[in-house]
Amino acid sequence: MQLKISEFKKNDNEITIICDKNEEKIISVLKNIKSNIEKKEKIKLNILEEKLKIGDFIVSDRVAIERKTTDDFFKSIIDNRLFEQCENLKGYEIPIILIEGERYEDEKIKKIINGAITSIILNYKIPILFTSDEYETANFLIQLAKKEQISEKRPLRLIEERKALTLEEEKLRVLQSFPQIGPKLAKKLLDHFKSLKNIFHAEQKQLEKIIGKKNAERMKKLIESEN
Repeated sequence: MQLKISEFKKNDNEITIICDKNEEKIISVLKNIKSNIEKKEKIKLNILEEKLKIGDFIVSDRVAIERKTTDDFFKSIIDNRLFEQCENLKGYEIPIILIEGERYEDEKIKKIINGAITSIILNYKIPILFTSDEYETANFLIQLAKKEQISEKRPLRLIEERKALTLEEEKLRVLQSFPQIGPKLAKKLLDHFKSLKNIFHAEQKQLEKIIGKKNAERMKKLIESEN
């Protein structure tokens, strides 16, 4: 993977959190608690605002955090943005998804969310963390940065670009846009049928052998729908 990397130097008693410019609420909280944190932790806290292409916060050369409110997490499942972001996060050795805020009470929505969380953990190997509000999120970022940059002495690097997807990766991404079709099932489909054309023209019974009855029914319904 060809990566364009910027490095940031620091002293032993300071930490830097790189924040996406769109994360205004967390940036504001970090700035508000900066002086208290520096006094309490006896460190210097740098808050660097950048336009990030991968993740919302970077705390070392290997750790990137994608922050989502509960509402945004649900919306990103529906429009499939979430799984594209998971794929991008894999540019870092240790990607983390952080979900902030109160959880949904609606049982149907909870089932969708839990299904997505299961897929992220099992298929993408990305851990999911939960925080109650912006202040808990900000404090988590500070402690994570301390651990990485001071305790572990990890450098702070920013991955700015990922290489363009190969044709094979593009095909897998198309398949992963179907509900409940994660990376493993997408690869099984492509390995078996060899092309998207063959998959889309396959009989439901053929699909069932690879992805199961419910997934096959759902996929065929979406492929054949005229609305």
